[in-house]
Amino acid sequence: MITIPPEVALVILENARVGSHPDKETLANCTLVCRAWRDFAQSQLFQEVHVYLENPRGMFDRFCQFLQSSPTMASYICSLKISHWSDRGPRWVDFEEDLDDDEETNMLIGARLLSAWLSPVVLMKLVALLSPNLALELNNFNLSGWPQDTPLPEAPARLRRLTLYNIVLDFKSPAIPFDLLGLFELDELVIEETYIHKSLYSTSSATTPIPAPAIQPIAGSVKVTGMDHLAMSTILNGGFDQEHLEILRLNPLHYDSFKLAEMMLRAYKNCVREVTTNRIAEEVRQSLRVTGLMDALASCTHLETLVLSWYHYTMTVKLVHESDQDLDNCNAFAVILAAAPRSVHHLTFSLPRVRTPDALAHILRHLLPRIEQAIVDLPGLRTIRLLFERDFPSAAATTVIHRILPSAILDGGMLQITDS
Repeated sequence: MITIPPEVALVILENARVGSHPDKETLANCTLVCRAWRDFAQSQLFQEVHVYLENPRGMFDRFCQFLQSSPTMASYICSLKISHWSDRGPRWVDFEEDLDDDEETNMLIGARLLSAWLSPVVLMKLVALLSPNLALELNNFNLSGWPQDTPLPEAPARLRRLTLYNIVLDFKSPAIPFDLLGLFELDELVIEETYIHKSLYSTSSATTPIPAPAIQPIAGSVKVTGMDHLAMSTILNGGFDQEHLEILRLNPLHYDSFKLAEMMLRAYKNCVREVTTNRIAEEVRQSLRVTGLMDALASCTHLETLVLSWYHYTMTVKLVHESDQDLDNCNAFAVILAAAPRSVHHLTFSLPRVRTPDALAHILRHLLPRIEQAIVDLPGLRTIRLLFERDFPSAAATTVIHRILPSAILDGGMLQITDS
């Protein structure tokens, strides 16, 4: 009988994937091959877990019980996504009785009615059972206040990444308000569409801080999309620990979110080393909302890396052709580069997916003046990176690049191209 060495079996199982994700069916079958394969297969099978909860109150407890009874399984989990799901969907919203003329109120009503309640105590119990290298994502929950008879944690829980999407903080009495982010020490935080219920305050929840945390929130990287109440409240409470925060990824969508992005740049101007901007081309085209944001960017005198995302939007009230969007993106890049501090050493242009060589050539023709502008405006620049995905062979992309970009740029050693 031939025995496969354990290290070879592990390599085989690590490559049992569908795209970028583990092949669950194949790995489940591999657990039944023999005892030697079981642990290897389970370690791959449980790397990524997505839990759909229709009734979070009971199912959260049962999931915690499973993790407590199977600590080895819990240690395998590297990525955990927990989503509230219901087949009732948007029919929970009564459009005649519930919705009004205020857009923010409507978004909050939709979030509350389509979400389920989650106790922060249960959440922290779950986190304590998992690896500190975990990437945790929570989707569509109402987070209740902290129980008065339960002490807050004395030390933050360690996670690699925390993603919060469509989370509503609704601290109804007798529970007490608390700072959610102050409970964690994070490498990376991603927040989008978190809301603080207005009933907590006599003024707008977006501009009123929840009670300051005992521990200043810690995150090395923060990504914020839109106008996020939790991000705003954190700034008003003193912000993230500046000894750790180095990266900001900003995706403003409307006026309030542009003000938030500006506040974040100003609040962390002395510590941020990398900034990514996205989705501001339309506002630059209309000369809206960007002056304060650019002034704030210029104040980040320790900034070393700037990432500019070339964004094609497909859902908009007034459809704009992609070629016009390309021009808008390049005009936005010109404004950003003019405002960028001279401390920038590394510049990345993150381009949209290109379908054909002609599409790549079109983008590079638009982009070339911005590359030349960066070389002139940023005297400390060391690298310019072009990042894109393509649907055609690498050789064709290389031909286009050498045809469009001058040899002085290509041969200077500054330009780096990463495509796939």
